[in-house]
Amino acid sequence: LKSNQLIDNSAIIVELGDFEDDTTEAVYAQAILEVKTAMTNGNTVVLVNSGPINNSFYDVFNKHFTTIAASDKDGSDTYYANIALGSYSKPVIVHPNFKIVVHIPLSEFKAVPLPFINRFEKYIISVEDVFASTIKNMDKNRTVYKNNERVAMTDYEIYYEGVEDFVHKVHEVGQDSRFLYGIVPKETISSLLLSTMTDSSGSGHQINRAPLHFDLEYSEEEPRVVDKLEE
Repeated sequence: LKSNQLIDNSAIIVELGDFEDDTTEAVYAQAILEVKTAMTNGNTVVLVNSGPINNSFYDVFNKHFTTIAASDKDGSDTYYANIALGSYSKPVIVHPNFKIVVHIPLSEFKAVPLPFINRFEKYIISVEDVFASTIKNMDKNRTVYKNNERVAMTDYEIYYEGVEDFVHKVHEVGQDSRFLYGIVPKETISSLLLSTMTDSSGSGHQINRAPLHFDLEYSEEEPRVVDKLEE
């Protein structure tokens, strides 16, 4: 999310593991402390695999805040929410700019209690969404023919369509989806192309690979690249 600028680089990632050493009370306490600090400072927190500590933020998720009015008309109110650590609970300042994101894999979503889900705005973000967002502002520096019309496309859009066409014809149709082991529709191709991108000082992206030199020729029913693809 950070590398593709979907969240701010200053966001704090709090992730719990599933290994034995990652499931101790000390690890959970440290994770809760990180969230507590972010709440006070007004940071954005992304919780990953946070099931064991979610109950500690019951009041935060439900927006059960205690408000202390400002002492003068030009001041700001102060907000507190209780954070639990084991059997203890303590009020903690909640900065007005504090935001929290809970990441849940789609495969686990159905098992999450509905009351918990209803406390949040919900968005589905796939690798394909990240890929589309990343190339959205790239220069469309190639021109292709589609359905007898000239269409401007980025290099990555051409690569995506070419690989997708290969997967469909060779893997799905030609080999009854038994040729490319482990490929995931709408995920693998996007992930592969994202892995070839490197950030170029905030001004766009560049391809992190050796130069390619090739022409693509299609029948009239399929896209045809007008200019040679060169690095």
